[in-house]
Amino acid sequence: YDKPDPSPNQHNYYCDVSHQQAGATSDHKAPPAPPAPRVQYSAQPQMYGAAPRKPPAGKQEGGLRGGEQIQPEIQRILHITRAAAQLEQEVDEFVGKKTDKSYRLLEEMLTKLLLELDSIETGGQDGVRQARKEAVHRIQAILEILERKGL
Repeated sequence: YDKPDPSPNQHNYYCDVSHQQAGATSDHKAPPAPPAPRVQYSAQPQMYGAAPRKPPAGKQEGGLRGGEQIQPEIQRILHITRAAAQLEQEVDEFVGKKTDKSYRLLEEMLTKLLLELDSIETGGQDGVRQARKEAVHRIQAILEILERKGL
């Protein structure tokens, strides 16, 4: 890899056997063995999924004991739940019809929250699954309230 090939169409293959024709007495020696190839990595190899994921620093929720931290998935669910609570206030104040622009905007924003919840992986953890399920039910209930108000 360090030296260019002598010609673009010629390959250098070396073997350990010295080839001499019978009866020929030449001082021809076999070419030296090629150097061992050097392997270069652009980054250290990593084992994915072997180490537990750490939540970003400074994103600890209140109500926790000393060193406990909330999983990133739970943090996302809590963030979505807070956004849903704000939209729920707007739904409570809504007066109008389904054809109104504000109705369609509220409906779209609530639907986007459902899609965001859908993208959260539970990783087989019952706590994450249950929190996501409760958040989905809450948003669906808000959508039903909005639908009844829009009639």
